[in-house]
Amino acid sequence: MIFQNSICSSADILERRNLPMLAKTILALNKFSLPINSRNQQRSTTKTRTTTTTTATATAIDGRTQTNV
Repeated sequence: MIFQNSICSSADILERRNLPMLAKTILALNKFSLPINSRNQQRSTTKTRTTTTTTATATAIDGRTQTNV
């Protein structure tokens, strides 16, 4: 006798039994694909060079020297 509205149907039990195996499979696939992903990321990186210039000026106000940086 099969109860369709059962909280715990046979399909649910089978899915729960397969979850650990599914998790192990996904982790194993991630380990194999990791070197491929890291190689692709290294190829797609770009280098950016930023140059900052600082200018110092000195002005004399009332006989005192003021430096603006």
